[in-house]
Amino acid sequence: MPQIATGFVSWLASFYFKLRVKEIKIVGRENLPTDDKGYVLVSNHRSYIDPILIWLVTKKAVQFWMKTDIMPLGPLNIILVWVVRVLFGTITVARNKVDLSPIRKSKPALQKGDWIGIFPEGTRNKKQVPVLQDGHIGAAFLAAKADAKIIPIAIQGTRGLFNPFEFILFTLKFWEWRRRPIITVNIGAPFSLLENSLQKREGWASHTRFILYNIALLLPGELQGSFATESI
Repeated sequence: MPQIATGFVSWLASFYFKLRVKEIKIVGRENLPTDDKGYVLVSNHRSYIDPILIWLVTKKAVQFWMKTDIMPLGPLNIILVWVVRVLFGTITVARNKVDLSPIRKSKPALQKGDWIGIFPEGTRNKKQVPVLQDGHIGAAFLAAKADAKIIPIAIQGTRGLFNPFEFILFTLKFWEWRRRPIITVNIGAPFSLLENSLQKREGWASHTRFILYNIALLLPGELQGSFATESI
């Protein structure tokens, strides 16, 4: 089901992107593995549309970790989470408490060659200038426990693209269509946590910072935040 559903949504999204954005620039596509191994894909997070963009770019049915309170819809949120999980194979994560179930569910998927997608920042970056934020340890913990390599991705230009009100305004203000945004997807080479030589912290915090550092390398300097000063 996830393979069919993600493929269909990616196909629909390709038409939406043609209308809504000027261009999707993909840098580093050659870094996407072509073998049958499982990988942990990590990215910064700006918009609800980011997972769909990643499906479209990678052409893989990446199974994303998703918080259980994905949208403020009250009881309807339970239904939404269930539908998304069934259709797209997403793995739910309980927020604000220790939850090891995503690790238990993701590890077998990785071992059979699936890709797991995680946004280490934990939520969408809503800042006007989306400087990369500190992250949670889930991606590092999963990669270590499953002995999987990590694919870093940096996305720019998706802010507001999932907002229906902004889409309506965009449609009405036809004279500004030439100012459509450019999306940039920068894909880094897969890496292993064994390559981590950061010494400022120890354990999972160090590994998490190492993951975010590799994402930061794919962003312009002004968006790298504190990771711009790291040295490997």
